[in-house]
Amino acid sequence: MKKTINFILISFVLVLWGLSFSACSETEKASRYDNWQARNESFIDSLKNVYDEKTDPNLYAVVDEGNKSQLIFYKKEIQTNEGLIPEYNDSIVVYYHGTNILEERFDGNFDGKEVQINDKPTGFRLNKTISGWIWPLQHMREGERWKLFIPWQSGYGERGSGSILGYSTLIFTIQLEKVVKQ
Repeated sequence: MKKTINFILISFVLVLWGLSFSACSETEKASRYDNWQARNESFIDSLKNVYDEKTDPNLYAVVDEGNKSQLIFYKKEIQTNEGLIPEYNDSIVVYYHGTNILEERFDGNFDGKEVQINDKPTGFRLNKTISGWIWPLQHMREGERWKLFIPWQSGYGERGSGSILGYSTLIFTIQLEKVVKQ
């Protein structure tokens, strides 16, 4: 009888011990992208709060005309009162640097700080870019550099694009070099 009880106790302990190992191996490390949609929406919500409360006088917003309930936020890093402002059908030549909220670069042609001698600007037709570029850039002058904070709804949406995950807030530093009128 005593052997049976010992056998049952030892078996029970071994089963518990085995379960503890399998539970540990099934637990995954937290991913950098856990709760990605919620984190990106919280990022934009925090910008909206700063904008609404006017606690940062350098934070501006423009309505996404493709989704009028959506605001695109921006900061003017270099400002000028001269230079052309692009219209919807114009072409633009820009330096740009794109990151997500984790500051992981996904695209660009300069470091986002200062244009270097070897950096080459890129041309785009404004109306062929994402909504998050179209509307703010129609307020930007040649020679200005802005940092855009683009909600996922005005960027690449829920599907993403290439290495950009769905629901990603896009952060672009854009320096407008030239406007080509159409």
